[in-house]
Amino acid sequence: MPGSIWTGLSKPFFADPGFRQYWETKAPMGRIGDPEDLPGAILFFASDDAAYITGQVIQVDGGMVMR
Repeated sequence: MPGSIWTGLSKPFFADPGFRQYWETKAPMGRIGDPEDLPGAILFFASDDAAYITGQVIQVDGGMVMR
């Protein structure tokens, strides 16, 4: 479950300095996510290491949900 990720779709929102600063100050990791932050979780679920995992959600959100 990706959180705030800098993509083509979100770029207009994060281009606004005030909006971006708001999210960066709220994020426990202090930054907006990059698309490069997602492949690790995706590859894990697609690998044999996750062969016995069902119905789970990994939040790739820099800690926003748990803050």
